[in-house]
Amino acid sequence: MTASAAPPDPAADQLYGRIAQILEQARGQVARTVNTAMVHAYWHIGREIVEVEQAGAARASYGEEVLERLSVRLRATFGKGFGLRTLRSHRAFILMFRTVQRFQRFGKRLPNLTPEFSRRRLSNRSAGSRRR
Repeated sequence: MTASAAPPDPAADQLYGRIAQILEQARGQVARTVNTAMVHAYWHIGREIVEVEQAGAARASYGEEVLERLSVRLRATFGKGFGLRTLRSHRAFILMFRTVQRFQRFGKRLPNLTPEFSRRRLSNRSAGSRRR
């Protein structure tokens, strides 16, 4: 008797379903773990490019030349995925991250902009405009 001609077995179907769910969850977890690790790697690559190679400057005068040489060496060692455009993206990633950090620090010094605060402020503005 072949597997396709076997009579339905609810217990086997349930077992298959549970095992399939376990495998799908594991695959999802692996993908999330790899994605997280790659984001960390890209952040560190960008940090190295900006802070080490460019001494913290957004763009060193020799930055493009450094990136070109780095790209050639990384592609020779690690294969595709380390072209000039990708390295520029890693550099932009860390610069954006720094900008967000600065904005967050600045934001801590701003007045409380809770929804209640905003509603009061807007209602005060509306009342003031009606008086004119």
